[in-house]
Amino acid sequence: MAPAITLTPAQPSEQNLSAIVQLRKECGWGADDVPDWFAQMQAGKRVNYIVTDNTKPNDIVGMVCLVLDDSQDPDLASPAESKGCISKLFVRTQYQGMGYGRAIMDAIEDIARTEYALRTVSLTATNSENDVALAMYRRRGYKEFRPPREVFWHSGGEASLIKSLEV
Repeated sequence: MAPAITLTPAQPSEQNLSAIVQLRKECGWGADDVPDWFAQMQAGKRVNYIVTDNTKPNDIVGMVCLVLDDSQDPDLASPAESKGCISKLFVRTQYQGMGYGRAIMDAIEDIARTEYALRTVSLTATNSENDVALAMYRRRGYKEFRPPREVFWHSGGEASLIKSLEV
């Protein structure tokens, strides 16, 4: 059974900024980008969520973002196409392997469909280094929609996947 979680929009504040920077440091990348993510949130282009376990609401399990408008890569997120992008999914080490990743994906897909009326969601994942995550996404119905892109931070490239949220 998947854990019961809550995704709370991380409204711009020093406390939330600090919490997400700490999560990104634990993740190993992206900590320097957090202020820009909050600026994008204020511009209505993304929502940053802090994830907590309902049985321990003061313990942060991880984070996830929903990008609503990606002007640099509209294939990933475009308001005109009712398409969003699930991004920056991270589960803290002590919570990994316990179903939190699956629960976060269930919750963020539901939010995308019900709160933002998105018809499709995309995501990217590094190849080879993260076979477990790629397998999970494929089991959830995600399909690769373009060839892997070369990225400077990973020699295996980055897979781009998409899923319809329409029932």
